[in-house]
Amino acid sequence: MEDNNPAVQATTDTQLATLTNLVTQLAQQNQLQQQQIQQLLTNQPTGGGGAAIPPPPPVTDLHDSTNPYDLSSRAGLAALQEASSALTYKFDGNYATLPQFLNSVKQRMNQCHWKTAGDTNITKYGGHDLFNDINQISEADLTAAHTARTNPRAKQNSQTLWNALHASLTGDLYLNFFSQDGNLPAVSDGPLFFKRIMIYTTVNSHTSTTEATMKLITMDPAQYNYNIVRLNQALNHFFVLISHGPAGTLVTDDYRLYYTLMIYEKIKQPYEWASFVRTHNHDHKCKSLTDPRLLMSVAVQRYKELKSFTAEYQASTSTTDETVALLGAKVAELQRVSQQGPHQDSATFQTPPFSTDTTNPGNIPYKEGDTQPWKGKTYRFHVASTHKDNRRWFLHTCSECKLCDRWKESNSSAGSTANLSDTTSDAPADQAETLLAQAYDLLEGMPNGDLLQAYIADTLTALRE
Repeated sequence: MEDNNPAVQATTDTQLATLTNLVTQLAQQNQLQQQQIQQLLTNQPTGGGGAAIPPPPPVTDLHDSTNPYDLSSRAGLAALQEASSALTYKFDGNYATLPQFLNSVKQRMNQCHWKTAGDTNITKYGGHDLFNDINQISEADLTAAHTARTNPRAKQNSQTLWNALHASLTGDLYLNFFSQDGNLPAVSDGPLFFKRIMIYTTVNSHTSTTEATMKLITMDPAQYNYNIVRLNQALNHFFVLISHGPAGTLVTDDYRLYYTLMIYEKIKQPYEWASFVRTHNHDHKCKSLTDPRLLMSVAVQRYKELKSFTAEYQASTSTTDETVALLGAKVAELQRVSQQGPHQDSATFQTPPFSTDTTNPGNIPYKEGDTQPWKGKTYRFHVASTHKDNRRWFLHTCSECKLCDRWKESNSSAGSTANLSDTTSDAPADQAETLLAQAYDLLEGMPNGDLLQAYIADTLTALRE
């Protein structure tokens, strides 16, 4: 039987009405909140006519500010953690790898703006730079700077450098500082810690510094294939090692210029390069050249202009006269071997019996283009009468012979070869060609003779160009 009690029905109706009102209020509040959120997102003024709420500035660089890192924000905390993280290259105190470690520190310095001019700077001390003039900055200077430092961002910069160095030390160097009492600075100051690391590295690197200096002085450009880019990299490597050693104060720009020019000067050929170095040597002596970085830059440019020392600009540490003398000695040695070699058939090294013939058996003069076979090789007649030992038959062609070219020019212009020896025999390039031609022939039958002959043929072609 259905219950129609009026009192129960009234109570139910009252509760239902109350619940309906609550739901309506919640819906209105939700709608209002949605409107407010939309207004904030679209930066629209509120109905009361208030000013627009500006959007937060975009974060483009976590470190691009002179204000302290805001540790209450995610971006600020992330920036501080990034600045304090381990460097790209860790360091164990090995003096030979010091340049790589210093480069990593400088990269972090640029990233975090530690060298920005003003109160936040932690790299300048009395006109000296922490990374380039470390030997001229004392621990007392750094301690005094730490005590006087009041700028909040500068304090954070100092601490982040200390944290980054701490996270980047390994091996014996790490143990030296963190397992032995008294080796760490008394305060957590990044520049002071960096100075202490350099002191430790220097004390343990006197021998390495001496070796670096000797390697700098005795550098041979040939070891770097005369590549000026690689040569500059090696020079800078040695400069960094020496500058952070006991004699670091001596490594000035003038020092770098002197030794850079000294190494460049060892490259005697091509002539265009030697002339370039002489000009800049003069500028250095006259004090018009003072920047070693500028010198290295223009040197690379000149190197590229000379086709990177290829083609007609082959590099050498010997002058033309020295090359001729060396070729003469090698030819003499080949001649000695050809006559006395105990393990070779002497006939293998003999010159053709017709090497000085100018006419055939019928007494008809030979001409350019005539050939004669001998021991499986084809010998070609050369028209020039100025070859050494009156030789006229060679394996290379007359058109490839510089002496023959000059003989033809002289013979056609002067109508005589009476004075030809005065104009050709004393010329280093002509002597070089004669000696190379003799060496080419003497290499017949020798071990690896074909390879050496190919090299000589290329050299003869280069001389002729």
